[in-house]
Amino acid sequence: MDQVALRLAEASDWTYLGGNAEAKKPLEVIVRAFEGNVLFATGSGPDQPDGEPVDVPVGEGRRLSGKHFFARPRDPGGCLLSYRGV
Repeated sequence: MDQVALRLAEASDWTYLGGNAEAKKPLEVIVRAFEGNVLFATGSGPDQPDGEPVDVPVGEGRRLSGKHFFARPRDPGGCLLSYRGV
């Protein structure tokens, strides 16, 4: 399973991390926040999240299960995150 690093701009809206609508069971994705807090959410489609976002504080990680995954900075200033599982 590959891990991907991604920098989100300070004014970025939801960024699609990936997903699979054809998956027989929910995927599990782990996001870890660096240099800023991250909001992490799931969705039933690739357009936008429809699940309640989870806060990922700097230096910590969170795991969500679903079909499609999204992230955005929680605070002004952007952030760096890593994710794996998609």
